[in-house]
Amino acid sequence: MGNCFPKCSTGTDDQGSIRLAWQNINADRRVCLFCPHSSDEKAYIYHQNSEEYASEDITSGAILVYWLEWFNEK
Repeated sequence: MGNCFPKCSTGTDDQGSIRLAWQNINADRRVCLFCPHSSDEKAYIYHQNSEEYASEDITSGAILVYWLEWFNEK
């Protein structure tokens, strides 16, 4: 993604799941990647642009790349 991609904030929950969150103030966009602690749960990505938001299961690397590139558009 290059040097222009912002750093994320990170967090975990009490079960060991990991959350990575990015906020693009210039474009009013957010992306949050959730990686569950168990393989029984699905990883997903949450994306928000102003008042529009949704989440999508990550079934391939292409989905993650798509939303991270969308997030970083100027």
